[in-house]
Amino acid sequence: MNYFLFLLFIYFTGALAIKHPTNFFNNRQVIDELSGFKNCNNYDYQIKLYELSFDPYLIIIGKWFFVKSTRINKAAIQQEATIKSSFSFNDKTSIKQLDFCSVFRCPFVAGNFNETVLNIIPSDLKDPVNSNLIFDTKFEVYGADQMKLMCIEGSLAINFP
Repeated sequence: MNYFLFLLFIYFTGALAIKHPTNFFNNRQVIDELSGFKNCNNYDYQIKLYELSFDPYLIIIGKWFFVKSTRINKAAIQQEATIKSSFSFNDKTSIKQLDFCSVFRCPFVAGNFNETVLNIIPSDLKDPVNSNLIFDTKFEVYGADQMKLMCIEGSLAINFP
């Protein structure tokens, strides 16, 4: 299961890769479109996620799905930034911490972004069979100075055929 959670984290954070800035997002009020995810608290983080969606949802292991995200990044992210993710199910939590710049090209520029990424989560021999599991998830990004730049949390449903 830890292998699956690590892959899920990599695929999810791939949707946060900033490559194509856009200017469509000017003072737009957005209704919660985060697929059940939310900021960990009311703090105004440097990276603000406005939309997060999965298509199709429920994500099915071994099948392609799209992750769409819309966000504003107020500051560039430099070397030594980290990504921390946690996945919890049945009182078991898996926590992963990665060097941000080993996953993404740094510096990670500031700006407004809208991106859709095609992903697949491969199956693993240790995966459950014929199960729908709901993971409590939390994704955090920390700058080189250990300042928290983003924190979202929510439930993520996965189908294991």
